[in-house]
Amino acid sequence: MNTNDDYLRELQERIRRLEFDKLPHEVAIRFIEESIEKGSKLRSEFKKAENEAENILKILLDAGEILKVNFNRDDINKLSSIPSAGIDGSNRVKGGKLGIYYIMLIAGIAKFLEGVHGTCNVEFSDVKIEEYFDPTGEKVHAIAEDLMLELETKAIHHFVNRDAPKNKKTILLLDGPIIDPPRPPVLKSSLSYIEYRCKAIRSCIDRNPPITVVGFNKRIMGNLYKNYVEELTKRKLTNIHSDFNLVSLLFYNLLREEYELQGEIKSIYYTKPIKVDNVPVAKDYEKYGEIEIYSTFSVFSLRHPPFRVDIPVVAGTDLSEVNKYAEEIIKFIKVSTFPGLRYPIQIVTIHEKVSLRDGAAQLIYNEILTRATTTTEDILSYLAAHIADEF
Repeated sequence: MNTNDDYLRELQERIRRLEFDKLPHEVAIRFIEESIEKGSKLRSEFKKAENEAENILKILLDAGEILKVNFNRDDINKLSSIPSAGIDGSNRVKGGKLGIYYIMLIAGIAKFLEGVHGTCNVEFSDVKIEEYFDPTGEKVHAIAEDLMLELETKAIHHFVNRDAPKNKKTILLLDGPIIDPPRPPVLKSSLSYIEYRCKAIRSCIDRNPPITVVGFNKRIMGNLYKNYVEELTKRKLTNIHSDFNLVSLLFYNLLREEYELQGEIKSIYYTKPIKVDNVPVAKDYEKYGEIEIYSTFSVFSLRHPPFRVDIPVVAGTDLSEVNKYAEEIIKFIKVSTFPGLRYPIQIVTIHEKVSLRDGAAQLIYNEILTRATTTTEDILSYLAAHIADEF
């Protein structure tokens, strides 16, 4: 898996070099000169942001807003044996001639029911092609996302009802946020989808023993934590403009300091969980599912990217319980992130298995066109020729 990724990165870098070499010599020189100037300015901006983060970090540490835990062998053994699974999906949109689009969808579950070091079984809960008519092409990509998320939510129901061990606590990692999409769905009424997703999440929480469902966000988006920090500290961050920037700088300073003092990083740092209230549909989850979502941010090493974890709980759950859940989940994610991996094995495995590459989707679409031209050859050969020109 890593070998293939390295090969693709190397190939992409070669393509970039070849494309750069096609530039006229004088154009390339001027771009390089401009980039040196812009880079110097950016370095200055980085320094300002780093200094601001250092000042904020001291305040957060003193306030107990950044938490620290350490592992022992018993923790590792206990967490490694917990049954778990990862759920993810993917979609590709092809077509558009005559306003007809084809949405290719995959959803799957990677099951580690013997623990993270046990056998992994991958099940593709749904593989399908949906046809959608969109004369302007304005809705189809949002529709594709909604259909994919509906299949992912269906996979949660599938796992709870069929696969999860009945007598054991289990952890279910979703590749993405709990509130997904963070907007009203396009295809169906907002209420019907949110109720369906809330039901899936509550089926995990309410089971005895419970299934701990977690939203693992590889990409940190928005300003939830930045706004929280500004409100807490009563100061405006002027050089840091997003959660990703803030979290990256905070944890970089923490991990660098520990590494310089000890020569290694043994501790796990994460932010105190905060309630997700910056997404309008969060209120619908609370209203129709009696679910509140808390988020915490973390990173495990200087070479790893930061991530965000969403934790759904029954509305009104005591904050001490939320903090307890967060600590266990962060430890579990650490145990599941094997050496050489950037993310937990459950997420890495299912993401790789369900990823539908653009080239594969194009071949599938070409097959649709091939079958179509056998019956209406004259019209579709004309359309196919124009489609071929686009690729």
